[in-house]
Amino acid sequence: HRNLLLRQIEIGERLGGGHAKRMEQINAQMQDLRDIFSKLHYVHPDFRGKRYGEELLVHLLNEAIERGASWITLEARETNVVAQNLYKKYGFTIVSTRRAYYSDNGENAVVMWAGHLRGDLYRNRLATLSRELDAAIERDR
Repeated sequence: HRNLLLRQIEIGERLGGGHAKRMEQINAQMQDLRDIFSKLHYVHPDFRGKRYGEELLVHLLNEAIERGASWITLEARETNVVAQNLYKKYGFTIVSTRRAYYSDNGENAVVMWAGHLRGDLYRNRLATLSRELDAAIERDR
């Protein structure tokens, strides 16, 4: 399993938007999972489609479960179907819409929720998806 901290160093500041610095802190301090999840939605265009967002999502879900979380909510841009599909793959469902949520263009956000994170069903799903992700990353090398 790849170490996200090493990947962050490898790709450096190009991850964009100050999020590389936040990613570097994930292994050092998981003080506020909500803040970290709020950063997940942005991957620099140069790195999209390379499974960085999915890898980070898996890492954060595992960390949240280890810290005792039983459910998680997050927002995604209404037009960001790629992100929404990734979250759905990991058991998130759309529960509401926040109108004019994003200040840069007034776009709506969909609020997504995943629950029962500590249950066997979700843990098995996460473990299976994590193995599939690792295999895909290995194939891409």
